[in-house]
Amino acid sequence: DKRKVQGQLLTEARAAQILSVKAGTLRRWRWSGQGPDFIRIGSRAIRYLERDLIAFILAGHKEHSGLQVSPKIGGAA
Repeated sequence: DKRKVQGQLLTEARAAQILSVKAGTLRRWRWSGQGPDFIRIGSRAIRYLERDLIAFILAGHKEHSGLQVSPKIGGAA
């Protein structure tokens, strides 16, 4: 991928903090191909761009909470 890198490169720890997940979760996501885009620098360093984290968050955004509301009203069964 030869896209132009613009913006600050974030460490795995900072990316995890922004996404409110553990660094281990990011590692699992990278391994399975499910997480946000990342940049590998050399053989070990992993970095994230803020725009990629935002895109990942927005891709998973739902218009509702996913909670199901009981059709009962007023407590009568």
